[in-house]
Amino acid sequence: MSPTISPNPSTGEVPTGLNLAGVELIAAPMAGGTTTTALVQAAHKAGALGFLAAGYKTTGSMLAEILTLKTSGTRFGVNVFVPESTSPDEAELAKYRELLVPYASALGVEVPEARLTDDDGWAAKIAALTQEPVEFVSFTFGLPSALEVDALHAVGSALIGTVTNVEEALAAVDLPIVAAGAIHNRASLDLVLNAGACAGQIGTAPLRAAAAAQNNAEGLNLWAGEAWQYARSGTVAEILARFQG
Repeated sequence: MSPTISPNPSTGEVPTGLNLAGVELIAAPMAGGTTTTALVQAAHKAGALGFLAAGYKTTGSMLAEILTLKTSGTRFGVNVFVPESTSPDEAELAKYRELLVPYASALGVEVPEARLTDDDGWAAKIAALTQEPVEFVSFTFGLPSALEVDALHAVGSALIGTVTNVEEALAAVDLPIVAAGAIHNRASLDLVLNAGACAGQIGTAPLRAAAAAQNNAEGLNLWAGEAWQYARSGTVAEILARFQG
């Protein structure tokens, strides 16, 4: 997936607020508790740009993290999940839920009932981001409406969408590109920069540091998936330095 900057739908112009100030490396937002304020702060101190993950969080939790980072003087962005318009297959979802029951039981917890209309607090999060603006807002699983884009642009946020197929890539061909996926060392970062990307985004590399910070080494495999071998040991600062050296 490659994020790309969204133009203002009213003017068709890319906002001049997209100013990475020489930053070539972005620490990806990883939902589910992986990305913490400490990780984003560490990325900032290491010369990268970190993104908070608003996905799977309440609006209040998102705002608390935003205020923590603003108070610390950290430069950052926020990623928000866009509600999907398709309806899930209820029967398949029920089967999947049953598969999780033994694992939940082993941990002493219960699998919650399926929520077929859960939009992850979308409207409340967008409203909160207009009231407590951040420099960058990125989106996963879709794009905001024109009205929502206008509202976020009005408070000075640069917006970043996610390109996931050829059609979307063609639509974004004239926009600044942040490349993501399979960037695991300086050489792979240079490849995307030399191809025209304004920055590269990494998620897997600092996962060991994130897991260690949360005392959850087993979480590494859940978060990293098939790319777990690209997770690096060391502090966030040490890991990011390998990309920037």
